[in-house]
Amino acid sequence: MAQCPAGIPSAGNPQCIPPSAWPQNAPAGAAAPAGPTWKLTWGAIAIDLDSGDVGTAVGKASKRKAEREALNRCEASGAKGCRQVLFAYENQCAVIAWPSVVGVGAGVIAQSAATVEAASEIALKRCVGTSVGDSGGCRIVYSECSEPVLGPP
Repeated sequence: MAQCPAGIPSAGNPQCIPPSAWPQNAPAGAAAPAGPTWKLTWGAIAIDLDSGDVGTAVGKASKRKAEREALNRCEASGAKGCRQVLFAYENQCAVIAWPSVVGVGAGVIAQSAATVEAASEIALKRCVGTSVGDSGGCRIVYSECSEPVLGPP
């Protein structure tokens, strides 16, 4: 058992906090101190449908910030037609499934789910049959998770 300083009872109080700090002795209406909280984060995928260039963002505080960063990264890759956010997602994992042969922007699938594996399974099923002149050979070309972060209250 912990040794408590003189005057602080140890019975039922193994951490030896003074009685004034016990929750049952708190003044009426006093709120417990706020602890850290989980903050949800956003991710986004932008694409230039003509060139196939992609820009992505994860871990952003808002959907707008994630979309803006994805568009900026798409343009930074040299693409001229990055005007479209293909997909935005919150507190999930996302993948891009890409057909082996793609008609102008057709067949590219973005999918989110709780895990990369679950998103990949769904995306690949959706991608089959979307390729032009192909039997549906698709592959995952991008995967990332935008996960919650523990931050101050």
